[in-house]
Amino acid sequence: MGRKACTAVFAFAVVLMAVAQGCEKQQPPPGTMEPMGPASGARPAAGEPDGTATPTVPAVAPAHAAEPEPAKPPPAGSVQLRWKLPEAKRLAYRVQIAQQPGPAPMKLDPAAIIKAGGLPAALAKALAGMGPPGADALTALLTPTYGTNLRVRLIGKDFEVPAQLEGDMVQRLVDAELGIELKGEITGRGEVQSASNSDEYAMLGLLFELPAAHVLAGDSWKLSVDLLRGGGVEVEKKEELDKVTLTSLKPRPGGEQLAVIEYALAVVEHGKRFTAEGEQPVDRSAVFVGRGELLVEAGHWQRFSGLLQTDDPTAEKRKTHTVLKLVHLPQVPKKFDSLD
Repeated sequence: MGRKACTAVFAFAVVLMAVAQGCEKQQPPPGTMEPMGPASGARPAAGEPDGTATPTVPAVAPAHAAEPEPAKPPPAGSVQLRWKLPEAKRLAYRVQIAQQPGPAPMKLDPAAIIKAGGLPAALAKALAGMGPPGADALTALLTPTYGTNLRVRLIGKDFEVPAQLEGDMVQRLVDAELGIELKGEITGRGEVQSASNSDEYAMLGLLFELPAAHVLAGDSWKLSVDLLRGGGVEVEKKEELDKVTLTSLKPRPGGEQLAVIEYALAVVEHGKRFTAEGEQPVDRSAVFVGRGELLVEAGHWQRFSGLLQTDDPTAEKRKTHTVLKLVHLPQVPKKFDSLD
């Protein structure tokens, strides 16, 4: 074999040995078990690498809560109706609340008013002509409470305030309360917060409740007053109308506005009640019509007139009507200076 051939054979042998050594390194020694990888879907133990690179996911910033929409400005030309006290923090009205048996002096048909969907023009005109109460009527006094509400006191015409600093304080307070015929607490928009009973709650609502939102001339809203209360009636059919309307805004000197408000509330119920004599059918109804003139900037009634008629066999007096009249007093009577 020549020299070149020997050199080629030697080089080939060296390559074969290198390949063999590489295979030895990749094969486990005889008698050894090859470790098994984790089962499919298994997670490696804590602190052990799983042999796969976890892709880096960029942190996603939490979505910000949607910004609340800014409050919409009230419609142009609208007004907010609220009760306001003058600098003296006292407001007084001459009030007449007179309940009489029988139907109202004006014809009030609740079914017809419901069908009409509002206050008929003839009734509105009649209410506008109802005169203010006389000097012998009650006095309504509005004063602030310890919070933001207003305290309402309807004071009897014969009421005398006990002399100050005389006698026992508790007794004087009791005497004062005995002379008050209706009392309650209202918010600035006339929501009734407290009253002695459901009848007084309804009366305060009819006299003082105002809309929550700004209103334009022609807008209507509802009252929270329940004209038919109690009686233990299981109502089977009910028709009702609850509509208070700002009919007009009239300009007055000094930037004042007079808001004319009309009331048309009516309900007719058919049902039954269970008594000791057994099941009895019940048909009952109630209707309230009213008209008020409110000074917007001053925040008080200039005058108010209304009629409430109820026909309810579950009540002590089946059919009654109540006349409501109110007129603003420019000055609080001096005898009420000590009352809050």
